[in-house]
This record gives sequence, structure tokens and C-alpha cells, in this order.
Amino acid sequence: MLKAVLNANEILPVDYSIRKTVKVVLFNAQDQIAVFETGTLPGGGLQDDETAEEALIRECREELGMTIDQIHKICNIEQYRDYLQKHYVIEGYTAILDEIIEEPTTDDPDELKRELLWLSPRESIEFMSELLVTVSNDPNLEGDAMQGRLYNIATAKIILTQAMEEIL
Repeated sequence: MLKAVLNANEILPVDYSIRKTVKVVLFNAQDQIAVFETGTLPGGGLQDDETAEEALIRECREELGMTIDQIHKICNIEQYRDYLQKHYVIEGYTAILDEIIEEPTTDDPDELKRELLWLSPRESIEFMSELLVTVSNDPNLEGDAMQGRLYNIATAKIILTQAMEEIL
């Protein structure tokens, strides 16, 4: 199983707070992948004593209004976010869209305004590659905003690439 680390430091920080999260490469019946136009994949943080799979199911229901099936873990990614002093431990999964059951139930205003795209596997990886270049050249982003966007897009691209390798 792939393990990747995104860290801008010469050594791994040991005093950062840990945040466990999950992300999913979600396929529909046409073999398209759900990608947010922000360059992220569906998913989010684990709550209380939730398992990673329980969090993934809850996040897909909240963010997408969808149920998922055939959940398969494919990778682990760690991000060290310097400005927040957080160590994100991310589990990457693949899953199949089971059913659209409702409108998204999230009350997070940032999540509500994201546009969901359904892209082919090739298009999704190309989209992330282009977005990495665009964001890295954005003069309006700096500090945590820049690091967070780049790390999240890179994480999505790593998980997408791993999903394609597992499938092929």
C-alpha cells in the first residue's frame, strides 16, 4: 500500500496536533470520478470514535447526498501543515456510487458552494496537474492558504494516481 508524506521541513515536526481524515475516489456507473472544482476529493475528518469507513460513509452523505459501496483502502498520506501546526493523517479509498438519496446535508458554507465535477480518470488527473500549476503561480495566495491548497490538490492527485494503478 502506498504511503506518501507532504512536508516542507527538513525534519518531521513532532509537536503538531494530529487530525485524521479520509478521502475517496468515487466512481459512478459511467466510470467517472467525483472531483470538486477546488481540487479536492470527497471526504473529511473523523469524529469522536468513528472508524475511517464510517467517516467516509458519513462524509459522502453530508457532502454529496450519496451512499457508497465497495469501499477499498488504497493509500496513506501524511501532511505537515506548518502554519496550522497540524499533522494530517489521510487514508485514501476507492468506492462506487451506490445511490443518490438526498441533497447534501452539510451546513458548512465553504462545502455548500463547491461545484462537483464528474471527470474521466484521465481528465481528473490532468485537472489536478493543471490546478497545481495555477495555484502555485497565484500571487494572491501565501502562507497557509498557499500550503493548504497545494497540499490538498497534491493529495488528491496522489490518491487518484494510486486508484488508477490499482484498477489497471
